[in-house]
Amino acid sequence: MSPEAPLSGEDALSCVVGAAEDPDGDPLGYTVSWTVDGVAWGSGVSADDSPPTPETVSGSETSGGQEWICTAVVDDGEDDSEPGQANVLIHASYLCLNRLNRP
Repeated sequence: MSPEAPLSGEDALSCVVGAAEDPDGDPLGYTVSWTVDGVAWGSGVSADDSPPTPETVSGSETSGGQEWICTAVVDDGEDDSEPGQANVLIHASYLCLNRLNRP
């Protein structure tokens, strides 16, 4: 998952899924999905034979304090793998303002 310490409203999130191998040599299918604070986000993506490029979460979709989780599941047409997950906590971004001190 990248970036490792995203700022709310600024950094896009992405999740890269590595290739898997089936012990029997069966072709594999991949499914990748996102959740934010335990609620599904987006439609997810699926692909056959190689890991998909998952949806990228725009920084404008994030808020400070949210936990985003990317979950990947691989299947060989008979069984699903255990879900692989990566998570990240969104850090609040602060706008710094210069104050004018008036007497």
